[in-house]
Amino acid sequence: MVGVIPSGTVNKTLADILGLDLQRTAFQLITRNKDDTPVRCGVADFEARNGTLTAAQVVFDTNVVKVTGSGSIDLADEKVDLRFTGKPKKISFARLNAPITVTGSLGSPKVGVDLAKAAPQAAAAVAIGVFAAPLAAILPFVFSGTSKNADCGALLGAAAKAGTRS
Repeated sequence: MVGVIPSGTVNKTLADILGLDLQRTAFQLITRNKDDTPVRCGVADFEARNGTLTAAQVVFDTNVVKVTGSGSIDLADEKVDLRFTGKPKKISFARLNAPITVTGSLGSPKVGVDLAKAAPQAAAAVAIGVFAAPLAAILPFVFSGTSKNADCGALLGAAAKAGTRS
């Protein structure tokens, strides 16, 4: 089962939220920015077995963030367990290094952030703040913005092939 977004736009604030870029998200919210950013491509390829859809590949690529996903959707029990990791494409001085989760029932899924995955980042910030300099405590939250564009041509071509398999 393949879903494809070949192009389009998405609200820039939402894109920054997907990358957990706290600095840019706060700025977007404070300024009530309603700008959009182009969607380069999006592909969600799920394998279906015994009533369970398992993510083989999930990629959503915009000009500001590349999001990858994993997890499953159990149709028999109507449960969802998905994780999305966004990586900004520009330097960020306040990025939370944790996946966004979608869990629970299909009827009322819960969206959250897996803060346990950010625990090492927070611990490093505390240690640096205590042992080095308080201002240096922000260093673990700095993200270099080195996320590269997805190879949309290859992704869309593979999705087209997957859509024709029987």
